Amino acid sequence: MKDSIKILDPVKSIISLTEKIESKKKFAYVNISRSAINVLNNSSEKKPPKYFMKSLSKCVSIQDDNFLKAVPSEFSQDIENGKLSSLGITPDGTYYDAGMFEYFFNTKKDVVDIFLNHYIKNSKNVILTFHDQKTVQKMFGQHQYVITVPYNNYYDKLDSIVAQVCEFDDGVDNCILDCPMLGTAIAPKIWSEMNMSIIDFGKVVSSAKFLYNQDRNSNRKDFEKKPFRKNYEKR
Repeated sequence: MKDSIKILDPVKSIISLTEKIESKKKFAYVNISRSAINVLNNSSEKKPPKYFMKSLSKCVSIQDDNFLKAVPSEFSQDIENGKLSSLGITPDGTYYDAGMFEYFFNTKKDVVDIFLNHYIKNSKNVILTFHDQKTVQKMFGQHQYVITVPYNNYYDKLDSIVAQVCEFDDGVDNCILDCPMLGTAIAPKIWSEMNMSIIDFGKVVSSAKFLYNQDRNSNRKDFEKKPFRKNYEKR
């Protein structure tokens, strides 16, 4: 995959992320989600509460070399044309691929597996997710802390979710985000108030869950095809 004009391709994006991890300093790799950009750009019919919008804006406006902002590649032309400058996404900025993990999961899954095994499964993390604990731990490892947030009921619970994450401050290496627009909104609060790094995995858990379900259904069909042998049949 070639570079977009203003957004680094998945290969360069994951290299930049691993460099930050290897530096052993606090960092953030945060997706400015499609939904967040649309609501900030008045391109969405449904708008979150003002304080939630303010947190989205704060995330976009953070200027720090250790705070990497990933943007969906579809917005590359809008960035170059300055259409998102009013949001803080400017043509002179460096942005990363928000779909990086999904890209590798769907094309070179071994890259994701190596990344997880090397950097995540043996580290201490708290995972903020819309998915159930079993699905999340199947991907990230059994010894991770999981905070599951109701998908349709998080706008008014931003502060309480922040408080839940804060309980793990100084006890984990990273906060892993698996909750697109909520991740964009909560990232600046974690960044300014807590001593943990942030890694946004985008929607890769949804991709993994779909694959797990496919494998499970395939195994079930294979089992059903096998002839049934009664206990009393002669062997």
